[in-house]
Amino acid sequence: MRRSQQEQMKLGETAVSRISLDTTSRDEIPKLLIGLKHIYCTPELRAQVFAILEDIIPRKTSRNNGRLGMDLWNILVLGTVRR
Repeated sequence: MRRSQQEQMKLGETAVSRISLDTTSRDEIPKLLIGLKHIYCTPELRAQVFAILEDIIPRKTSRNNGRLGMDLWNILVLGTVRR
C-alpha cells in the first residue's frame, strides 16, 4: 500500500528533526539532505510535495499494492539521492 509516510516511529529510530548534518562539508549530499530535512519538518511544504507525488503515480497503478516500507517519502529520498 502506498502511503505518504510512516505515521509511527519504530523502536530505536531517530526523529528526522533531531538529525544533525555537517553544514561545512564540500560534498553535495549533506546539502541535499538539509533540503529534504526542511521539507520533512515543514508540514505545509511536505503536504504539497506529497500531493505532487500522488499526481505523478500513473493512474493504472494500484494504490493498494506496493512493497512494504516503500512509502512515498522513501521513494522521494532514494530517487533524489540517486540523482
